[in-house]
Amino acid sequence: MNRKAILIGASPPDDPLRYVAADVALWDDFLRSPEGGAWDASEILDASHIDKSTLQKEFSRVGQFDFTVVVFAGHGYTVQTDLPWTELNVVLESGETVLERELNPGTPRCCIVLDCCRTRGENVAVIKEHRKKASLEEAYTAVLARQAYETALDHTEKGAVSIYSTGDNTTAADRLSFSQYLIRSAVDWTRSNRGILPIKEAVQLGASELVKTHRQQHPEYNGGRRLHHFPFAISV
Repeated sequence: MNRKAILIGASPPDDPLRYVAADVALWDDFLRSPEGGAWDASEILDASHIDKSTLQKEFSRVGQFDFTVVVFAGHGYTVQTDLPWTELNVVLESGETVLERELNPGTPRCCIVLDCCRTRGENVAVIKEHRKKASLEEAYTAVLARQAYETALDHTEKGAVSIYSTGDNTTAADRLSFSQYLIRSAVDWTRSNRGILPIKEAVQLGASELVKTHRQQHPEYNGGRRLHHFPFAISV
């Protein structure tokens, strides 16, 4: 199963967000770990510093993939478009805006994580650890994790799902982001469990921790009517 992850941490010069780089590093490290599905480095694109035109070209190339993960960390707000509901509009580092629908590459399976505010019209230590050169045992674990991740993914329905870091018309915390709560909670889960942690349950775990300090956020997961949710974390 071919995968592609596109990570966007946008910090516009006129309204910088100094912590989005840490979020992108965290996602990259998590995805490449056995717990995150043992993605290859070649399957992950850091699209933080490219403009809208270049980003659109990158999205046009992912039609060959079976599963995509798109993560956006930065500024966002909802706007009224041609749709009957409000739509999230995110701000790239170039200052250009991209609608939520434009972050859906249209692959058979897709997970879109939108870690930003959805408002209308603590110091953070970088968690990324320097990955050691994998031993034979670590490499074997990564192979098992990758196989189990893809087996779980193959048993899910096709379509796109979305994760919002906040409820509608709500601001997101700039420093300690939902991405960090989400991934930390998932990694903690893998330390005391075996098997697959579905995205729906991962969001519930991360949200339960987030609301302890940011009661206003209330992250949302939109998985549609699917019965089987994409894998988020794995423990073999």
